[in-house]
Amino acid sequence: MTRSKAMEIGKRMSNADIWETLKRARVGIVDWEKASKGNTSMSLGATFNLFVRGLRRYDELGRDMHNLAKRNVVYEFWRFLPEGFYVRPRKRVAPEVTMHESPIEI
Repeated sequence: MTRSKAMEIGKRMSNADIWETLKRARVGIVDWEKASKGNTSMSLGATFNLFVRGLRRYDELGRDMHNLAKRNVVYEFWRFLPEGFYVRPRKRVAPEVTMHESPIEI
C-alpha cells in the first residue's frame, strides 16, 4: 500500500468505515508491540490508541475525520479495510517454460 493509494481510499471513507477498520484491526492484530509502519518509533498499540482517541474526538464534534488522518489509518491498517474499499492485487504467477534447450559444449 502506497501513501497515494491510501489517500485515494481515505477520501472515500466515512467515520463509520474508519471505526469498522479499527474494530477489525483490534481483533486481527496479535503482535501489538511491532513497530508502526507510519512512525517506526511507535508501536502498533500506541498508533491504534492515537487513532481511536482522535476519531472519538471527531465524533464528539460531529465532524468527518481529516483526510490526512484517514490516510494514516488506511496506510497502517489496510489489511482490515471493509469490503469494497481495496481490491488486493493478484499475485503474479511465473510463466511456464515452454521452450528449453540444454547448453551446447564449447
